[in-house]
Amino acid sequence: MGKSRVDDANLHERAQALAASPAIDPALVADILRLLTSAPPALRKDLAGLIAKLERDAAAAALVAADERPAAPSPADILALARRGPAARAELPTLLRLLDNEDEELRSRAAEAIGAVAPGSAELLPRLLAALFHHPGPGPRANRYARAVASVGPTAAPELLRKLETGSPGERALAVTALCVLSLDSPQPAALPLLSRACEDQALGDARAHAVAALGALAGTSEAVLPRLAELLRDRDVRVGREAAVALARSGADGAALLLRACDKKTRPPALRKFGWLLDDPARTLPLLLLLLGDEGPALADEATRARIKHCVAQRSSAPPALLHRLVRDKDRETRLSLALNRAAPPEVLAALAKDKNEEIRRLVADHRALPAEVAATLAGDKSDDVKRTLAENPNAPAEVLESLLAQKLPKIRRLVARHRNTPLARLEALAADKEPLVRCAAAGNPKLPYALLERLCQDKALGLNEAVAMHPDVPLPVLEGLARHYDRSVRAAAALNPKLPATLLGELAQDKSVAVKRSLAENPSSSPALLQALASSGLDKVAEALVDHPRTPPAALAILAGREEVWARLGVLDHDNLPDDVLARLAGDADRKVRATASLRMDPRRPSWAEVEASWAEYGDTGE
Repeated sequence: MGKSRVDDANLHERAQALAASPAIDPALVADILRLLTSAPPALRKDLAGLIAKLERDAAAAALVAADERPAAPSPADILALARRGPAARAELPTLLRLLDNEDEELRSRAAEAIGAVAPGSAELLPRLLAALFHHPGPGPRANRYARAVASVGPTAAPELLRKLETGSPGERALAVTALCVLSLDSPQPAALPLLSRACEDQALGDARAHAVAALGALAGTSEAVLPRLAELLRDRDVRVGREAAVALARSGADGAALLLRACDKKTRPPALRKFGWLLDDPARTLPLLLLLLGDEGPALADEATRARIKHCVAQRSSAPPALLHRLVRDKDRETRLSLALNRAAPPEVLAALAKDKNEEIRRLVADHRALPAEVAATLAGDKSDDVKRTLAENPNAPAEVLESLLAQKLPKIRRLVARHRNTPLARLEALAADKEPLVRCAAAGNPKLPYALLERLCQDKALGLNEAVAMHPDVPLPVLEGLARHYDRSVRAAAALNPKLPATLLGELAQDKSVAVKRSLAENPSSSPALLQALASSGLDKVAEALVDHPRTPPAALAILAGREEVWARLGVLDHDNLPDDVLARLAGDADRKVRATASLRMDPRRPSWAEVEASWAEYGDTGE
């Protein structure tokens, strides 16, 4: 009995030492657990406390170890690597490790990034195939795995064909999806029989449309493809019919003839009853759009539908240039007006529109910010004074054009030229001495005017040039500081635009109650990132508009603007170069379909033909279905 007490005491001492030690003695822990059922109550209580301490220490150690381990990359990090392409190949080991991650979303994004950073890497094919066929079935994540497998190139085709022939329905659907992507760059003639059967395989579900797209890529390899596509055009699944229509239009005159023949029949194919879906991805559907908007178009759709599609295409900055060239001679005035508003219109299109018979169209061209110098010279000789005045207001009008406009002695032209940033200095100094007060005022507001000359103009108090002085790049700092605290908010707003304004005064003006002052700060190129972020939190629409256009708006401020309720704000940040990837990924799941579509396009401008993009046709009152 005495010996047992000695052993218990000894064990208790060892247990206390164990609790204070970073090491774990498994034999000792087993002895402690045995004594918890047989030792005296006092000893059991002490041992239980020691075990609780061991558990707390172990949990804390595990948390510390977890903190010390590098965190897994976020979807935004993976997206950033994918965008870098082969330049990020050094990160390939990290991406390969992510293929074993528990998070399915991370795994699929990692696979897609592997395809982007290591294209053509046949040694990666087994792992990428395993990732693809481990996925339960088609969907956005399966599409990412398919892109990764297709990035390996033709080497992937044999295994994909084997799965298409002998795999389960889910495996066949995944295989045909990958073959669809692969066929974009590497059509597989050996796949023709299997793809033809897959087009009828109802077990493939949505992947049947992928099989049609892959089959269409083989149109030039076999005479049997076009008749097969014509049959599929009438499929009850509208997605299958749409892919067949696009493939036929892409196949030249023979395919177009089959399309037109299908529309001649009394029962029009379901895929060709509405055409809004063509606008979801104009780059992919370009052949069919060209057919629809060309001379054969009336056989495909009624004039009202064609007009709506023309208007939509004409104003889209992402529209393929081939479509814009087709529309520049269109008889519909609204189509040409929309084209003149397109900020990405090619120079040849603007040159043609500058000679349009409609004055409003020519005026819109004169206002275009990307107006080529030769087109501006053409418009300087326009018969309409309004067109010439609009040209003089265009901030990018060249100096030679401004001189040409001055020579024509039109009303208000001298004022507009005096204010223009491209007016030569000698001409500006002459306009500063003009007999008309409004012309002298306009010259005073030109930042190119020498400050000494501006001071001389300020002697005429009737001109009221405080705002011009406040914005001048050479205004003395004491004068600028005084104007920044002027009682007139218009003067304070002008001072807030001046890049010379000290940081202390910028911060002081950020507390101003005037919205105009805050907007000026949001436009000031010297505003700090912290100040721009604070302005983004103001919730003011005018300030938000300026921040969206400010090239230095920091990522944190853009994240705030991306959280606003107004759709225009979320669309605006999607054009900004500083938009962080995590915000971009969030906007790709936005509640508004146009925001989702724009974000998806920015995330993956090279998306394959089957990628799901939100329909934009709803903007025009039609779902496109």
